[in-house]
Amino acid sequence: MDAKVALVDDDPDILFCVKAGLEFLLPGLNVFCFTSGREFLNIVESILPDIVFLDIMMPDLDGWAVVSELRKFSSCGDVPVVFLTCKTDELSKRLGGLMAYEYIMKPFDVKDLKKTIESVLGG
Repeated sequence: MDAKVALVDDDPDILFCVKAGLEFLLPGLNVFCFTSGREFLNIVESILPDIVFLDIMMPDLDGWAVVSELRKFSSCGDVPVVFLTCKTDELSKRLGGLMAYEYIMKPFDVKDLKKTIESVLGG
C-alpha cells in the first residue's frame, strides 16, 4: 500500500509498536512518527499524510489543539484524524467524534488500525 501515515504520541513504545505492526500488516506503507504535536505540525506540510493517528494527552500541545491547528493548513487541513487515547469519559468521546474520523481507546489492536486505514483509503 502506497500511503503515508503520521503517528503522533508522546510514548515512544506506542510509536515503535504501531509503526512495526502497520508496516508488517500493510507492506509499502510509509509511517512517520512524532513524539509531540508541535513536531508534527512543523513538518506536516512537507509529508502530507493520508491519515493521522493522534494521541489526545500530550505535554506540549494536546490532541485537541493539534487538530485545531492542522485544520488551518490549506494543503492538509482535511486529512482524516483518528484519536488514539486513554480518555474514556463521555465528553471526550463526543468531542472526539465531532473533531476526528474515529476515536479509538487504548489499549487497541493494530489490526483495527489497519482496518481504519483501509476504510479511509479505500484499500
